[in-house]
Amino acid sequence: MEQFEKNDNYDVISENMSRTDETISHGLEMRIAHLKDLSAVFSEELRNATDYEDVMDAVCLGEEVPGLYEEKISFVPGNSFGQANEDEYGYYKTRMADSDKIRFAKLLSDISSKNRPEDITKWLSGEETNGFDSTARIATTTGKQINEAFKFFATKFENCTPVESDNFFDVCEAVSKGEADYGIIPVSNTIDGRLSAFCSFIEKAQLYIVMTTLVDSSDGENTTEFAMVSSSMKIDTDGEKCFRIRITLDEYSDLDKIFSCAIFNGAKIQRTDILPQSVAGRENSLDIILNVTSTDLRAIICYLKLNFPQFTTLGIYSAYGGSL
Repeated sequence: MEQFEKNDNYDVISENMSRTDETISHGLEMRIAHLKDLSAVFSEELRNATDYEDVMDAVCLGEEVPGLYEEKISFVPGNSFGQANEDEYGYYKTRMADSDKIRFAKLLSDISSKNRPEDITKWLSGEETNGFDSTARIATTTGKQINEAFKFFATKFENCTPVESDNFFDVCEAVSKGEADYGIIPVSNTIDGRLSAFCSFIEKAQLYIVMTTLVDSSDGENTTEFAMVSSSMKIDTDGEKCFRIRITLDEYSDLDKIFSCAIFNGAKIQRTDILPQSVAGRENSLDIILNVTSTDLRAIICYLKLNFPQFTTLGIYSAYGGSL
C-alpha cells in the first residue's frame, strides 16, 4: 500500500476510467438518437404494412408486425471486442441488445397518440369494451369471507344483484354464459399463496380480473384476496393498478428481460409465480403481477407484443387493500 501511496497509479487509472466513461456516455447518447430515428422509420413501415394509422394499434392488432419486426430490426452490436476480452463479448452483446429493445419499444410507443383505458383494453383483448355499468349481476357463493368481498364490490355499483352459485367453477360458468356480469373468485391467500385451482377456472372460462380486495379471516391472522372477474376487460379508475399476465418462456432467464422493461418504465414487480406443469400444461410458465400505478403502460405492452407475443393478459385491475 505504501508503494501506491507514493505514486499516482491510482489517480492515473481513475482519470483514464473517467475519460472512458465520457466516451461511453457519448456513444450511448448517439445510440439512443439512432434508436429514435429507427423507431420513426419503423412506425411508418407499420402504417404501410397494416390497416392501422396509430402505431400502437398496428403493433398490438396487426398480424404482420411480429414478422416484420424480426425481419427488419436487428439490435445486435456489430463491433467486437479485442481478443483479450473476447470471452466477455457474448454477455456484452446480449445485454446491449436487450437494452436497445426496451428503449426502442418506449420510443415506438411514444409516437402513439392514444393512451385511454379503452385503447389499452383493445390492444390487449382485441375487443372494444365499455366501462363499468351502474347496475351489475354478481355471481357468488356463500361464506363469511366471500360475503365480505361481495359487500365491498357492491359499493362500486349503484344497484347490485347477487347470482347464487353452488361453487367457484359455477361462478365462472355463470359469467362466461352471460348469466352474470361479474363473478367473485378467491385468487390467493397468506397460507397457500396463489390458488392455482381457482385461477385455472378463470383462465378456462376466458375471464379477466377487473378488481381485487383483501378479506381477513375470522381469527384475523390470515387474509384472502378475492377477485371480481368479467368476460370483458375493464379498467377501474381508482386504486392501485396491477397488470397481470400469463407467459410461457423459452428460458427462465428471459424473465430478467421482462423485469428490466418493467423497471425501466416505472413499474414495480409485485409477484411472480412459477406454474407447475400439471397446471400450465407446459414448462417455464409464469404468472406475473406488476404494479403499474402511474405507469405509462404503452411501452410495456409494446415491448411484450414485439418480443413475447405469446403472453396472455389476465387483467389490468385495481387492487384495493394491496395484493398478496
